[in-house]
Amino acid sequence: MEQFQGAMREAINNSKPPAPVKQLKTKPDNLPFAFAIDVALLSPSRDKTVMLYLASPGAEGKCIYPANLALYLRLQNLQEIPSRLAGWNLELEYGPDWVRAVELDSRFGTMYFGDNAKNAGRLDNNVGFDVQLDSRSYVLKPLEVVEGWALFQYSKAHPFFAGGYKLTVWDTLDHKWSGVVSWPDPKQGDNFLGGSLKFTGIDDVSTFHLKYADD
Repeated sequence: MEQFQGAMREAINNSKPPAPVKQLKTKPDNLPFAFAIDVALLSPSRDKTVMLYLASPGAEGKCIYPANLALYLRLQNLQEIPSRLAGWNLELEYGPDWVRAVELDSRFGTMYFGDNAKNAGRLDNNVGFDVQLDSRSYVLKPLEVVEGWALFQYSKAHPFFAGGYKLTVWDTLDHKWSGVVSWPDPKQGDNFLGGSLKFTGIDDVSTFHLKYADD
C-alpha cells in the first residue's frame, strides 16, 4: 500500500489553497461546538484530480463518484451535556453567495483512492466522517471529538471553486455553530497519513459507471 500513501502525500502537496477568508466572530463562552478542517484536498473543477471516490450501487449497476473536494473534519461537543446532532453541512463561497456542496455520504458506499481504475486502493470506511457520527448514533458526549473524511462534488451550476468554506452543525436542542473556516495547515498532511487513511485492499473498478450526484 506504500504506492497509495506516496500518491496521497503528493496530492496534498499539489493541492492549492483558495483565497484567504475572514473568520466569523463568535463569543467563545457561547460556542456549543468546535468544527474544523484538519486536512484538505481539492480540485479547481469537476474532474478526477483529487483521486478519491465513493462507489455505490445505482440504477444502471455499480457507480463510482469522483470527489472534487475531500476534507478531514474534526468536530467537538463543547457543551456540558451530551448533544444529539440533527445535521451538519458545508457551504462553498462563490462571490457574495454561499452554496451548499454536494456531499458523497460515506455511509452508503465504499471509498477508493488512486488514478488507476484497475488497481484502486480500497479505504477502510471507518475513516468516513458520517460513518463515525453514525457509529455514535449522532450523540456526542461532553467534550467528545469525532473526526473523519468527508467527500464532496461541485454542482453543475457551480463547476469551479476558488473561494472559502463555511461549516455548520446543529443539534436537536437548536444549539448551532456556523463559521467560515480558514485553510488548514498543509504541514498536517503527514500527520494523518499513517492513522486516519487506512487501506484494506485493491479492487478493479474499471467497469463501474463514472457519475456525478446531480447528473
